[in-house]
Amino acid sequence: TTICTSYARQLAPENSVAIIGKLTAVYAFGQIIGPAVAGNLAAQTGQYNSALQLAGGALLFAILLSLIGYFKIRKENLHAIREY
Repeated sequence: TTICTSYARQLAPENSVAIIGKLTAVYAFGQIIGPAVAGNLAAQTGQYNSALQLAGGALLFAILLSLIGYFKIRKENLHAIREY
């Protein structure tokens, strides 16, 4: 969370409050929904493997989104430097 907050301030210092608010809301949503979904999966299957696999999949998805955003911003920055 701290890394995301710092990164949001770097990306959009003029609008960082709104970005941090959205990040906090998404984080809270995950904290509320995650245990309920994991509990239902564990109750249905009798083990935690499916819940752990779902959590791992969500983590991989978050990494993928982060990498896409990183390379998109990097490409935009390189393009801006070349124009300068």
